[in-house]
Amino acid sequence: MRVSCTRGLVVAALCTVAAVAAWFVLTPTGGGALATASGQVEGDAAAAELVAADDAAHAEGATLTGEAPDAPFTRHEAFAEDDGRARLNAGEVLVLDAQGVALPGAVVEATAAGATDRRTTDAFGKATVRLPEAATMSLRARAPGHLPTGRVDHPFGSAATIAMVRAARLLASVQDAGGAKVAGVRVAVRGRTRVDAVTGMEGSVVLDEIRSGTYDVALTSEASTGLVRASMVAGLFLAPGDNVHAFTMAKGTTVSGTVRDAAMLQPIAAADVRLRWDSRGGGVYGFDHEQRMRTDAAGRFVFSGVAPGRIRVRADTSTHAARAHEQEVVSSDGDVHVELALIRAAIVRGVVVDAAHQPVGDAEVTLGFGDNGLHFLNAVPTDAQGRFEIQVAPRDGLLLVASKPGRGPGGTLLGKVAAGEVREGIEIEMKRGVAVRGRVRSALGTPLAGAEVNLVPKLGAERFARMVLTSADGTFRFDEVAAFQYRVEARAADHAPAGIDVKVADDRPETDAGELRLARAFVLEGVVVARGADVGQGAARVSVREVAGKGQNAGAMTDDLGRFSIAELTEGDYLVDVRGPDVVQQTPQRVRIPQRNLLRVPVEAMMPAGTGIIALEVIDPSTRQAVAGVQFAGVDGRRVSYADGSYSLRGIPAGRVDLRLQARGYQPLAMPGVIVLSGQVRDLHQVTLQRAASLRLRVVDERGKPFRAGLVRVELVDTQGITAAAALAPSEAAAERGTWGWDGLALSRFELRVRGPNTHVQVVRGVDAFAPQPVDVRVQLARKPKPPAKPKPPASTPPRRK
Repeated sequence: MRVSCTRGLVVAALCTVAAVAAWFVLTPTGGGALATASGQVEGDAAAAELVAADDAAHAEGATLTGEAPDAPFTRHEAFAEDDGRARLNAGEVLVLDAQGVALPGAVVEATAAGATDRRTTDAFGKATVRLPEAATMSLRARAPGHLPTGRVDHPFGSAATIAMVRAARLLASVQDAGGAKVAGVRVAVRGRTRVDAVTGMEGSVVLDEIRSGTYDVALTSEASTGLVRASMVAGLFLAPGDNVHAFTMAKGTTVSGTVRDAAMLQPIAAADVRLRWDSRGGGVYGFDHEQRMRTDAAGRFVFSGVAPGRIRVRADTSTHAARAHEQEVVSSDGDVHVELALIRAAIVRGVVVDAAHQPVGDAEVTLGFGDNGLHFLNAVPTDAQGRFEIQVAPRDGLLLVASKPGRGPGGTLLGKVAAGEVREGIEIEMKRGVAVRGRVRSALGTPLAGAEVNLVPKLGAERFARMVLTSADGTFRFDEVAAFQYRVEARAADHAPAGIDVKVADDRPETDAGELRLARAFVLEGVVVARGADVGQGAARVSVREVAGKGQNAGAMTDDLGRFSIAELTEGDYLVDVRGPDVVQQTPQRVRIPQRNLLRVPVEAMMPAGTGIIALEVIDPSTRQAVAGVQFAGVDGRRVSYADGSYSLRGIPAGRVDLRLQARGYQPLAMPGVIVLSGQVRDLHQVTLQRAASLRLRVVDERGKPFRAGLVRVELVDTQGITAAAALAPSEAAAERGTWGWDGLALSRFELRVRGPNTHVQVVRGVDAFAPQPVDVRVQLARKPKPPAKPKPPASTPPRRK
């Protein structure tokens, strides 16, 4: 069989899929002139030598302890007057804690004129630094139990006072269910600060310099000890100061199973099996852990140490299509068995040829399919004779694309392939492509040489993007381009990127993409400082938005000194907005780009609100068994974990919380005004849910067929008034099929009111639901009888003429 790629075949295939959503890239907080020194002396070699040589002079008492904190730097000559090298100037830095008390033992790092000096504060919280004279300097202070704090571009020549911000410190211990300490467990906090450490032989660890707030704590261990290998504790509030927490690693669940051939039912050896689970405790950032192994000769696999949560087991082989199984693990001890039957993959063989039907070796053949966009996978190379063999999972709407640098790609539609099918004789013709040319210039019309130009196919085919650099006259050219829709994107140093959409057709040998004008771009560098204290505010989000409304938006996070850098901003007026849990929201500040100096954005500092934990067991009073699958209205489901019959709601804001519990087969329960205290566990102990009735309704017309959507209205009324109002609203409705459903109804007597179009009779029916079983009701609306026809008046007889 020979299947050739006709003109426009690839385009026709690609146009059948939906457009892929754009990706937004935020400029990260970057270095540049604001990069923090590493602690070693940097910059001018002579200045570095002076800093090292000056240590002795500093040790002999060249300090300024007798001066006031706001006194100017006193200059001390560190060398004889006949020394021709640069002079160092000494100055004093005072470090205070959050209460304004001198903080001894803090490390002060000062940077100016490319040189760095690091000193430790004395018993009075003072340190003397020596640096070459400069206009400004940057200061950073670190101390145990405090966040790194400092000043950026502090005037050189005036004394500096740094008020340290108290940090949260996690004193964690890890133990098993019997209370024995567990070593070798990595404890990591995830949130605004990300730090981790491994427990020692005593099973404890200390994590310092954490910004106060709510965190997820991940516990992972590679040791096969029978305990869970990875678990997450979500919503843990860490207040300033020491936070002591003991974490228990429960006994892990074992997930085992067998991989078989779906047709022959024979076990498959050496199949690749991957287990991924989400501990369901990872609220904000999610927490997935993965283990991999191969099946033995009997097709068996075993994973140990799996934590409660949602698991996904996936198996595939070189001859079978992948298959996955998902389920919930609700117990921390037990065994889960999974059987995976794999469907044998189809084999597609063919050859790749050029426009002259000559074989094309070393080309890449890629399998594509269109589900919510075009996706590609299973790439294989062709041999010297252009031949290829690729495995295909059974499905419909498949596409094969062949590509090679310097040639226009070609493709052919496979259509539908069946399990185990062998399809041969497929021919992919790489037709002669066309050229795409254009020009890149500055906003003033000057050619931009060396600019990067990317030709990106649209509709999900970005993997076939190509890049060239502009020549000296700013021109660019792509050869061997297949007919398709593209995005031409250009970017150059010190300029903002620009792009244009181009539709390339093969009815002409060359397509002119036109001229791309790149506006001059600038970098906005600044620092967010706490008003009054004038210290940097870290972990804040800085966003800029163009006032003119052209849609240019960018942002960056501040570092621990409050510094930020946002690049590729064009000239104009912008609004700078600062958000974060540690700052009070305020009116955006208006700035003009370019900014010649460092932008200072003062904000009001605010301590983050605390969170707590709600723990409870949900019980069926008739069976005294735990109820699984309970949903808590108003609480993010990712913050709810369930294991061994107990629910844990983590990261709940401190204060009054109104809880509403609902589960299938049970009446909803409202628990208003639950008090949650910051950093504490509110244990509600056992909560009971009462069994509920359910109702299923089908409405048809006089012929037994459903009405069109929108023509029928239904209403359910509890005649005894004991069912929650929310449960009286249908939990599911398919009006076009004439079906409605209610769950969570109290055991009561109900009145069902069904109203159809004006041509049919309204029905009111009583329904008894005194047992927790589903009640099925069928209502057939009769057509209203036609009103009797009015009698026609007798015809009038014309008067007879006399």
